[in-house]
Amino acid sequence: MEGGIADAGNSPADEEQIQIQESSLRAHVLVIPLSIISVSHVTSAVLLSAKLAKQDITVTIFTDRYMLPHIHSLHSPEALQSLDIRLAIMDHDESERELHEDWSRPFKDSYAVMRAAEPYFQNMASARSSGAAGLPTCVIADMFCLWAQKLSQEQNLPCYAYFPSGANFACLLQAFPALISEGRLRVGANGKFIKSKQTITVPGLPPLLDVELPNSTKINPVSVTTKAGLDLSKVNGVIINTFYELESHAIEAFLQACDPTLHVPKVFTIGPLAAARTEAAAREGEREECLEWLDRQPVSSVVYICYGSMAKWTAESLRELALALEASQCRFLWVLYQESGDDLVHALPAQFLERVGQRGRVVTYWVPQVQIIQHQALSCFMSHCGWNSTVESISGGVPMLCLPLGAEQNLNCRHIVDVVKVGIQVKVGDDGVPKQKDIENALQLMMEEEEGKMIRQRVLELKSMAAAAAVPGGSSSTSFQELINDLKCT
Repeated sequence: MEGGIADAGNSPADEEQIQIQESSLRAHVLVIPLSIISVSHVTSAVLLSAKLAKQDITVTIFTDRYMLPHIHSLHSPEALQSLDIRLAIMDHDESERELHEDWSRPFKDSYAVMRAAEPYFQNMASARSSGAAGLPTCVIADMFCLWAQKLSQEQNLPCYAYFPSGANFACLLQAFPALISEGRLRVGANGKFIKSKQTITVPGLPPLLDVELPNSTKINPVSVTTKAGLDLSKVNGVIINTFYELESHAIEAFLQACDPTLHVPKVFTIGPLAAARTEAAAREGEREECLEWLDRQPVSSVVYICYGSMAKWTAESLRELALALEASQCRFLWVLYQESGDDLVHALPAQFLERVGQRGRVVTYWVPQVQIIQHQALSCFMSHCGWNSTVESISGGVPMLCLPLGAEQNLNCRHIVDVVKVGIQVKVGDDGVPKQKDIENALQLMMEEEEGKMIRQRVLELKSMAAAAAVPGGSSSTSFQELINDLKCT
C-alpha cells in the first residue's frame, strides 16, 4: 500500500482495516455554532466548515433542526456529503427556541445549546472509550459557546473559539474581566449593568459609551460576560472572520492582552468569508428579477438597504426612511424581509411605491446579497452593521451608511466610521429613530459631497487589501494554513 491506497491484492477485510486507520488519523472538527436563533452565526459557521472540509478535514456541525433549510440553501445535502460535512441535530426543549429574540439573548441561548451538547459529548466519550474510530479530534465553538472548552478538555480535545464577528468583539470580550474588576463598567449590588453614559476605553478599540456596548454583554456582566472573557483565555486558538489589514489595531491589542495574568491564545484571521448564497426563502425568479432591475440602472447609482431579518421596524422608522428616499430622488433597492413573515409594505406611506416609480424597488424576500453588493450599479449600502454584511460590503468595495440596531453593531459602526473610515453614521434621535432630514443628509454626504468621494476611495483600497489577504502569501491565506496545520496535528 502507498499513500493510503489499497493494493489490488488486499482482501475486503484488509481494505476495511485500512479505511478505519485512515478515518482515525483524519482530522475531524466538531463545529458548534450559536444555532437556535442566529442565522448569521450559522451562515458563518457553514462557510468556515466548507473552507475546512476542502482541506481534507471531516466536519460535523452541531445544529438545530430548524436551521436545516438555511444550511441546505448554502450547500445542498449532496454537496455537504461530497465535502464530508455531517450534521448532528441537537435534541433540546422546543420551548427554549424563540424565532424573534431581542439582541440580549445570545448568552442565554448558548446555554440551551450547552444543555443539548452535554449528552452529545457524553456519548462521544463513551464511543471513544470503546475504541470507536472517526470521532472528532478537536472542537470549534462559537464565541458565545465557550463553555465547550470545559467539555472538550474533559476528553483532551483542543478547543478553538470562532468569532463570526470581528476582532473588535474578541478584544472587548477579553477585556471584560478587567473592566469589571477595575470598576470601569458600573454594576449594581445585584450584578446588573448600570447605565451611566460614561466612555469606555479598551486598547485597540475606538472609545465607546457604556450604553453602546453589545446588549449581550450587559445583561449579567459579572457572572456571564466576565466568565466568557476568562473562558476565552483557556482556548487553544481564536479564529476570526476578518483580515489583518482591516483590524490590525484590535488584533495586536488582543495579542498583548490588557490583563497580563491571562493566557493569550493564538489568533487565526481567515476572512473575509463570503459566499453568493441562495436563501431558501427566495424564489429563483424573484432573485433574477432583482438583479435584472439592477442591470438597468446606471453605474454607482443605487442605494441598497437591508437591516437583516431580526430588525424590528416600527411604523415611524419605516415612514422616515421612505420619505427620505422619496425626497432624495436617489435610486434604491430596499429589502423589507422578516422571518416572522410580517408584511411591512403596508406600513409604508400611502402611494409611496407609486410616487417613486421605477427608480426604487421594495422587495419582501431574501436576496443574494453578495451578488448585489458586487453589482456595478451599487453606490452604497445602508446597513445595520452586522459583521457578515460589513465584511461583504468592504470586500465588494461598497461604502456604508450605518444604522446600528443592537448586538455588537455599535462596535462595528465605530470601526467602520472612525477607524477605517469607509462609512457614514446616520444620526438618530433620542427615541432611537432616524429622522427623514438626517437620512437625507447622510445620503447627500455619501452620494454628492467630497466626504463621500474620500470614503469611496478608501473602501476601494480596503477591497484590494481584502483580495490580497486571500491569495497565497496573503495574511489570511497564511493564517488559514497555520490553522489547518494546527488542526491536523491534534
